[in-house]
Amino acid sequence: MLSIIDRQMPKRTAMIVVLISSSVWGLLWLPLRFMEHQGLTGRWANGFFVLMPLPLLLWAYARPVLRDRANWGVYFWAGGVIGFGFMFYTLGLIIGSVTKTTLLFYLTPVWSSLLGMIFLGEKPKLALWVGNALGLTGCALILELSPSSLEIEAVDLLGLLSGIFWAIGAVIVRRYPEAHYTGITLVQYISSLMIAAGGVMIMGLEVPPVSAFVDSLPVAAGVSIFIILPALLFIFRTTQYISPAVVGILMLSEVFAAVISASILLDEHILPLQWLGAGLIILTAVIVTLSESAGSHSSSGD
Repeated sequence: MLSIIDRQMPKRTAMIVVLISSSVWGLLWLPLRFMEHQGLTGRWANGFFVLMPLPLLLWAYARPVLRDRANWGVYFWAGGVIGFGFMFYTLGLIIGSVTKTTLLFYLTPVWSSLLGMIFLGEKPKLALWVGNALGLTGCALILELSPSSLEIEAVDLLGLLSGIFWAIGAVIVRRYPEAHYTGITLVQYISSLMIAAGGVMIMGLEVPPVSAFVDSLPVAAGVSIFIILPALLFIFRTTQYISPAVVGILMLSEVFAAVISASILLDEHILPLQWLGAGLIILTAVIVTLSESAGSHSSSGD
């Protein structure tokens, strides 16, 4: 698997992989919903899910990371910041508004665009900002954003901070491609687990029965190790050679996958405007992919 991820793919192929990997993340609600039915809720479900691949990651990558002292700072900051972003996002989904948390998180490509221009020297591209506008509009339509839902509360800062932290982490990953993405992933999982454990202790959550962990184990382990982890590794690796802003825009496919899967499996009705939003997200992915592919071809021709 890693031999496939390690290779630097052609830009168009890599962007398609990001699109698919992000869509997989849009199905994350399925195992979490299953775990909730088994008795694991909120922080417990998130922490248990993050814990599953950690022994494998420690066994495979702890020694290489410890030996790679030159990149300790990159692993710590990139993995730690992304870990905070992920846990801010999931916590916002639990204690805040799902709609506002999701939309605020998906300001990520905007922050990535700005940070990329400042710290990576990326030039502003019209197609990229058109993609930002179309993608966020599609996201707002899918989430049925209304004027009343725009009222910002203190808890909504979780969604805002999650997007900012993820964008910062992505820019660090892009800025230091010599740091191996597996080390960043390892630190991200460790920091996410520590934050989840801290949340459990601070909130004083009751420990679920052992049967809840046992019943959740097969699904949590299978999905987390064999589906979510490879998707995350692909995204981190691709971010090392593709603009974080482009990756952030393509990650909007997560919203599309989440809504479509919920409509099929939960029999939730999708409104015409939501279908329009889904179409805009697909259009965004097409525009950004074609634009970046054309740019890479012209660069190689120069």
